[in-house]
Amino acid sequence: MSSMMGVMTIPRVWVSTTARDVALGPDGPGAHWQEVGTINTTYEKDLWRNIQMHLGQRASAPRLSDFYIDGNRDSPWVASAISRELESEQRFWLAIDPFGDGSRYLVTVELASLGTLARRSAEPHPGLLGRPVSVGVRVKKKENQVFDFHRS
Repeated sequence: MSSMMGVMTIPRVWVSTTARDVALGPDGPGAHWQEVGTINTTYEKDLWRNIQMHLGQRASAPRLSDFYIDGNRDSPWVASAISRELESEQRFWLAIDPFGDGSRYLVTVELASLGTLARRSAEPHPGLLGRPVSVGVRVKKKENQVFDFHRS
């Protein structure tokens, strides 16, 4: 069992509307990507289990069709997502950096979209000064896969 299994982490999330290629490194996956927020791994358990599977920490993971991003209020993309009231027509690729070090990214194999999810988002901790905005994301599979894994 990997020692990283129990490590608390806050995966960083980027979006791109132009291309899905990534460059590994601590400055993000590339110039065409914009950082939009993080993943609450305590609440988004199915997504975290899928990430762990790609990291080799799990043999399998539940099917994944949607999850919430804890969006950064200062992100132009998050502001756009909110002002458009989550238009489902907006399509984008997601890149998730599970440990925030830029040495690996999970990138959606198909374009994702915004959406209202059937379940409620987690309430941010009331003590947070910069409270995140919950952004519902729907992902699609290609050949039964949601993410490609890029690592150094």
